[in-house]
Amino acid sequence: MSFQRRVGSANRGAIPYVEFDTSFGWSRVLIPLRVGEALWVAVVTELQIIVEGHAGERPLGVEKLPAGNQENLQMLGAVLDQGRWLPIDTNSVVVADDPDTIGDGLTVVVSNSLTAATQRIAIAPVTPALYSELSGLPAPEITTERDGYGGWRLP
Repeated sequence: MSFQRRVGSANRGAIPYVEFDTSFGWSRVLIPLRVGEALWVAVVTELQIIVEGHAGERPLGVEKLPAGNQENLQMLGAVLDQGRWLPIDTNSVVVADDPDTIGDGLTVVVSNSLTAATQRIAIAPVTPALYSELSGLPAPEITTERDGYGGWRLP
């Protein structure tokens, strides 16, 4: 599983995360999420794996693409809100700015249809400042749509 960020229509790579609470079948991660950025979750799975997600009571959209021999790439990148699909961003989910307000903004459930094994991952979006404060790690730099490769000659 990886957590990716998007600015506008441009993918900007992986978002760092910190696991801060785990138990059998359950884990919880902190994700820094800036205003102007959207989050999407990528899960490469075997064919029998089912991936679902929700933000509170609202479902997350799951796109499934073939990823290779007997594997799928399952992507969760939107939340259904009042009949519309919205990006997972600071407008569609609560982003904590204080340790006392951290919740489980998103939950991803990964299930194996053959064994009935299930793993739940709670994703707690937090401000970059809170992420740095709690993890001791720097949050990713600010990025824009213009930061990607522009077609210039590479060395």
